[in-house]
Amino acid sequence: MNVYKFIFGLLLVSLVAACNGSKPITQMPEEAIPVQASILTKGAYSSVESDSNMLILDQTKFQELWRSMHSMQMPIPELPIVDFEKQAVVASFLGMKNSGGYAVNFVDARTHKDVLYILMTSTSPGAGCFTTNAITYPFVMAVVEKGSFTDYQFLMTQEVIDCDR
Repeated sequence: MNVYKFIFGLLLVSLVAACNGSKPITQMPEEAIPVQASILTKGAYSSVESDSNMLILDQTKFQELWRSMHSMQMPIPELPIVDFEKQAVVASFLGMKNSGGYAVNFVDARTHKDVLYILMTSTSPGAGCFTTNAITYPFVMAVVEKGSFTDYQFLMTQEVIDCDR
């Protein structure tokens, strides 16, 4: 009987701790202020195999990422010009997908209380969609105006394309 009380107590403590933890942010605060932004590049074929989001604040990191994401292309495309005194680059990679029909899109960037919120949308093909049988690595990069933010948060919404209509 004491074992059951111990397990119940452990579960109760775990549940309370989980409820008191920080919740993932799923939307921008209503008070967030728009940041000037534009898409730099996007596509279905990068060399980044893992799902990741990045904020790049300097030229050196940008060059490293650019070379890495285009490592399977010859020649490597010319590096876009970004003024890192005034701008930053946000990048989102979906990682390896087993077919076409996947994409990631830059939607919006806003700031609130020194936090830069970057909204992205991930799309995937529904069950009735015809897609290429090629392995893809969807990505998007955008340039955002540098501000006084000291932290950042990527917000990803997901959309499944319904091809049965």
